[in-house]
Amino acid sequence: MARIEAYETEWTTDTYNAMLCFRVIAKHMIMKHSSSQIRDLFEADRFSSSPLHASFAIDPIVVADKRSRTDQLIEEIMQLIIYANVKTQLSHDVYFESLNLILVLFSTQLKCEGSDFFIEVVMRNSHFARGVITRLLDNFVKLPSVPNVPTTGVLSNAYSLLFSTPKKLEEYKSYTIPSYSILLLLTLTNQNETKSSQNLFRVVLSHFEDGETVLYADEDLIPDPENQNISFSLIYKQLCLNVGFEEITLLLYTLMIQNPGFRTYVLSRSDPEALLIPILRSLYETCTDCRNGFNQPYILLSILLLLSHDDGYSENIEKVIIPPQPWYTERILKSVTLGGLLVLVIFRTIQINLSQHKDTYIHTITIAILTNISIGITDIHPIIAQRIVSLFEHFAKRYFKLFEEKDLDLSVEFEIYGDLIVLLLELINSIILNLRNNTQMVYALLHRRELFMKFRIFNELSPLIENIDIVISYFHPKLQDQEFKLLSAEKVLEIIEQAAKTFGNTRLLSLKRVVFKYEQEGEQLDFFLPFVWSTSKLPA
Repeated sequence: MARIEAYETEWTTDTYNAMLCFRVIAKHMIMKHSSSQIRDLFEADRFSSSPLHASFAIDPIVVADKRSRTDQLIEEIMQLIIYANVKTQLSHDVYFESLNLILVLFSTQLKCEGSDFFIEVVMRNSHFARGVITRLLDNFVKLPSVPNVPTTGVLSNAYSLLFSTPKKLEEYKSYTIPSYSILLLLTLTNQNETKSSQNLFRVVLSHFEDGETVLYADEDLIPDPENQNISFSLIYKQLCLNVGFEEITLLLYTLMIQNPGFRTYVLSRSDPEALLIPILRSLYETCTDCRNGFNQPYILLSILLLLSHDDGYSENIEKVIIPPQPWYTERILKSVTLGGLLVLVIFRTIQINLSQHKDTYIHTITIAILTNISIGITDIHPIIAQRIVSLFEHFAKRYFKLFEEKDLDLSVEFEIYGDLIVLLLELINSIILNLRNNTQMVYALLHRRELFMKFRIFNELSPLIENIDIVISYFHPKLQDQEFKLLSAEKVLEIIEQAAKTFGNTRLLSLKRVVFKYEQEGEQLDFFLPFVWSTSKLPA
């Protein structure tokens, strides 16, 4: 309580301006000096007797503290982040500046010298990890508003005038206390561990449990730093609303990977569309415009793979019928399931990747997602069934062309198209195993039955082709008896549905099902931390 009371008093404009000045100076130091030089500058008064240092008055409490100046600084900033309130404009500005300042200090990591000075200090003194993570998540779910009383000082106004914020950033509403809180949380929890020390921030995040507590009823209350419960429903709600922003996508991924309780909560929700539709929209849009790289699609696809290897989730999304989505412009979809929309967006991602990027990771993970969700597909939409067959035709043409050319320079591409052929054959096999509820798939197969005959020459595909042959051989004679060419599409489907009632699944070969699980590979610094910093550098 002593800490809470200490931070309940109103800040002064001088405090804010001092923090702003220090951030600007620290940024300059980090850009111009090495970690060892920065360390020397921070600790200079301890070993220097120059008149310059003697002219500055240093608080006796600071002088008496035997810890390094950096340890003292980091401790106070972190305690401010844990306990300070944001009731007024000035307190909001000071709190926001503390988040900005700590991110700037941590940016020593961007210089890649092998020594991250301020990060090392935090990891060495992470006794406040629980309080920091609690408050940062609390900031995210509360979304504290900014009081409309401008009280910042002359110095900050001058700084804003000299270093004006780009219009794009002013419009980017994400960069607020919640956004900066998430950037700091991601930076802390994704630092690599060493053999001798754990990342306690990651440990704390992984042990948070669901807790509907009265904390969230009053925005003026500061969360208890010893409390390790957080409202999963409030986190889920904010993730659904903001998952299109990069830092929120990263937070969702981090929680799904690091906190088993939260992952279980997401998978067991009765409204999967609340989160899945925004994810699919973000993937749809970012794959169209990849000028900023593949970081966002990578993370979104990784999240989808994490969701897809739960059979219950895959079955659940097939039961949810969604209205037409205005952002999906390929064609108007009526009465499509959530799982069907997922399949269509993944197909589109595959096609864009093949035509423009040829990225191996996207190729691998999209195959894994489709393989996982195939078991749950039921009452397949006619557009999706037709899309599967038309994609198979497209991939087959390219596959046979590469097969005939036998060009060693194109061996990788040949292998990729071979994988896609197998994927679609496995997908079709999974769908026809539930044939009575997927008669639209039978219709699509009969319509282009000659496509599959060409693949009988490949022994490794024979079990997959054989099941499709069995289905075609069973249903095609039924239609020939009714003068197939003269029948309307509705009448053909009616005949298929009637014949399906007497089709036994025992006719089909039993195929071993493969389930893909997502596992992080290598050091997180190799990919994840650079992505975190790419979202942090712009605002800070």
